[in-house]
Amino acid sequence: GNEESFVAKAALLMKDDAVIEFPRTSRTQFVLRHYAAPVLYEVTGFLDKHKDAMLPDLATLMRSSSASFVSALFADPVVPSPATSKRRQHSAQNRVQTVGVQFKTNLSELMGTIQATNVQYIRCIKPNAAKSPTSFDHAMVIAQLRCAGVIEAIRIARSAYPVRQTHVDFLGTYGMCFPDILGRTQSSRDLCLQILAQVPSWTAPVHFQVGRSKIYFHARVVEDLEHRKRQYLYAKVVLMQRILRGCTKRRQYRRKLDAIVKIQV
Repeated sequence: GNEESFVAKAALLMKDDAVIEFPRTSRTQFVLRHYAAPVLYEVTGFLDKHKDAMLPDLATLMRSSSASFVSALFADPVVPSPATSKRRQHSAQNRVQTVGVQFKTNLSELMGTIQATNVQYIRCIKPNAAKSPTSFDHAMVIAQLRCAGVIEAIRIARSAYPVRQTHVDFLGTYGMCFPDILGRTQSSRDLCLQILAQVPSWTAPVHFQVGRSKIYFHARVVEDLEHRKRQYLYAKVVLMQRILRGCTKRRQYRRKLDAIVKIQV
């Protein structure tokens, strides 16, 4: 078939699907409603691009690469089982491998690897289109963050409980600000509840939630706790300075007093 028949078949099969739309003004276009925004696709040339055959010499060159990753990408397909007929084996060997087939094979292998492992994704953001190390295109960066779903994820996180800690970690981080409560012989969960109760403006579940093993905070609570922690540490630093200065002055006073006594004698 051609590109128009491809779009017509897709429209017939997915006419009730909300994520795809087929404009009435064109027979070679369709719109996919992606997460960030709808995208218009033009299918002219789709079939030709997917039928482009990979040059055998190029595939052989890539397989002979000393880099294991590159050679694995262009490795020969899996050999059929002995039960496969000779005719089918011969046709499989002589079949021209197109760019589309190679892409589908690599994509299938990638999905198998993703499903078998615990994947952590790293978002790479381009600061500008000119590849300049000193230029920052604000609109371009925002568009990339929006398309990657980062802005939406931040909005959802800030509207809920973006910070979470175990009971023990919470007591180790902020318990110093409440020494009277920290010295009590109770469970870590009860101690956390008593510390959070010291600020009447904090209410559950608006600002925090205390679970069986973790505490979930709103951003406002964390900012308040960090402010209290800074004040507590500042007061302790000032106290240590006072003690150190007092010790130094007393030693100087004793040396001067001993010197005066010796002079008088």
